[in-house]
Amino acid sequence: MRPGEQELRGRIGASIRQFEVSNYRLPGISDPNRRDTFVSHLIASVRPRQYVERIRERPITPLRADPHSALFDPLKAAILLLRQGNLEEACWLAFLSIHFGRHKVTRWRYCAAVYGGKPEGAVWDWPSVAAETVDFTQWLARSAESIRMAGGGFGNHRKYESLASTGTVVSSYVSWIGPAKSQQARFRGLMAPAKDNEPLAFDLLYTSMHEIVRFGRTARFDFLTLLSRLRLLSITPGNAYLQSATGPLHGARLLFGDVRESARMLDDRLIGLDQHLQLGFDVLEDALCNWQKNPTEFIPFRG
Repeated sequence: MRPGEQELRGRIGASIRQFEVSNYRLPGISDPNRRDTFVSHLIASVRPRQYVERIRERPITPLRADPHSALFDPLKAAILLLRQGNLEEACWLAFLSIHFGRHKVTRWRYCAAVYGGKPEGAVWDWPSVAAETVDFTQWLARSAESIRMAGGGFGNHRKYESLASTGTVVSSYVSWIGPAKSQQARFRGLMAPAKDNEPLAFDLLYTSMHEIVRFGRTARFDFLTLLSRLRLLSITPGNAYLQSATGPLHGARLLFGDVRESARMLDDRLIGLDQHLQLGFDVLEDALCNWQKNPTEFIPFRG
């Protein structure tokens, strides 16, 4: 248990008990060991948000934004770029970080190799990719095998992706952004009907992003959640988006003890649970996904 987390554990436990009194029993955690494991996963799922909050307050070396440096980190680079007022490049690096994911061993090697692979030591930054999308996809098609041979890998949430399909993913993202080539303008345009309703803004973006190739439910949820955590957009998920989910949906059915319940109904039940927990659906969704893999033993998620 990390410093300060004992209090959080107590608060979460009390909130769950209150939910069960006021709403539904949670058969999936009626056993004390399963309950303790579930609470441990909730706490672990808070940590990525806390991590981003911490690094947002710390000095960041420019090497974090240099894909030719061993220190390259697209998340820290996005924060650095945000501080510099370069929101477009910050959003682009956030997108790349989600597409590639952080591999548990090689970390950001694939992301660095693609981002920093433009000929003559340049980078495939947002202005370059947006203006030279065909050149980017052709370069990647030629370079994919050498990048793969140099070592690397996709993160767990993107383990079924490949370098061969990355060009198509990026090309569809550029097309989705539109002819103005401004990510921020595209986001604002889609969010406009929501006004100050952050869950609705999240949903409008999430729904529209189905146009991006091989960027399914998990990738969209993770990307928009990251933009929120980085404070690049004022949005927040209003539910766990269990439609088309696998791990989180199984976790919710296990928690509520009903394998026949629809995803929509389970989403509604989770809304009630989060009203008590006050942790956010990014945390709840992640915890359910990780907990259902082994409900009786806490195994930290890595990568």
